[in-house]
Amino acid sequence: MSVIPDKRMKVLFVTTSFPRFPDDYAGSFVYRFALYLQKEFCDVTVVAPDDKESAEAEEFNGILVRRFKYYFKKYQKVAYGNGGILANLRTSLHAILQLPFFLIAMTFKTTREIRNCDIVHCHWLPVVFPVFLAKKLTFSSAPIVLTNWGSDTRLLPLWLQRFALKLVNGCISTAQETDQHLLRLNYTNFITAPSPIDEDKFSRQVDEVAFKNELDIDPGATVISFIGRLNYFKDPLTFIHACEFLKKKDFNFSALIAGGGDLENECREEIKKSDLQNMVKMLGFRKDTESLLAISDMAVHISPIENTWATVIAEAMYCNVPMIITDVGNTKSTFTHDLDCYLVPQNDPESLSSAIEALINSASLRDKIISGGRKLLLKHGKIGNESARKTYDFYIRMLKKDE
Repeated sequence: MSVIPDKRMKVLFVTTSFPRFPDDYAGSFVYRFALYLQKEFCDVTVVAPDDKESAEAEEFNGILVRRFKYYFKKYQKVAYGNGGILANLRTSLHAILQLPFFLIAMTFKTTREIRNCDIVHCHWLPVVFPVFLAKKLTFSSAPIVLTNWGSDTRLLPLWLQRFALKLVNGCISTAQETDQHLLRLNYTNFITAPSPIDEDKFSRQVDEVAFKNELDIDPGATVISFIGRLNYFKDPLTFIHACEFLKKKDFNFSALIAGGGDLENECREEIKKSDLQNMVKMLGFRKDTESLLAISDMAVHISPIENTWATVIAEAMYCNVPMIITDVGNTKSTFTHDLDCYLVPQNDPESLSSAIEALINSASLRDKIISGGRKLLLKHGKIGNESARKTYDFYIRMLKKDE
């Protein structure tokens, strides 16, 4: 039987990805959830995979991080990397062979931490299974809460998802896409709480002139940012092809591509083939997303599948950068063309180049979209601690339900 604590609630996050150093991109949205909960509502401990240079035990802004080593430290292949666990499993036989050790190590690290917590919060659906086993091994009464971030919802078989949902006490959905998927699985015990923005990071002052000089950007060029993994889900090749149209129209622009992934080599080849080396810069993974957005005149997120809520969209809106996004999935149920974003068709580089041209040519349109974007963030609780408050209230409900 669970008991509602009379002191600050102790929450255990169990996740397959968590930042390994300040401003790390890996699991940064999980960290933001933990950070906002830690600031006001709960004491948060995190169980996460080890990496080559990470410490077994460390602290991030008051959040205790306990990492599990699952293989010889320098040869661990399952977590992190350029494309995440699924990409690692597709491309590395070592990752596949190490997966059972990964799950066993996660289970036993969780058994060491679960005894001291009131709630266990799983991030990504496969985490539910080692957590459930750890709970049984320790006779813990802590309710299990799951956040399904979207990629697991899209890619894992339905029978596995249904099985996992039977093992949890409740779910936290982060977007309308995951809301709808849970409902299709006849699961209704969930709330929607989008991942908040790291306001401290994206409120930092940036020396824009110095940063443009560092990246060798012409001071008069329009800066267009593409920030995200270089894979099918983000569609960087359409962005590069749109830059070809802009080049033909003699626009003075600098396109920044920040990220890595399966399509990185293909992107480089396409840039070289189209002679865009002076206009399109491949920056690799960056820790300084706030600096990239500070110098950006606009940003694009052109997934052919789903945009709600992509991290970079919220971050760009917070930084007063107008967004161009694709009209796919649940996008139109959240975003409005010409009000808080500029919508374009998927896989259509010419339309994307026309959208960029429209924003270049109209300061009033840019200002309108910037203003609309800020209002949208407030409406959906992406600014401030609204998501953390809703999550905490949900934890309380799970504890009361178990009494």
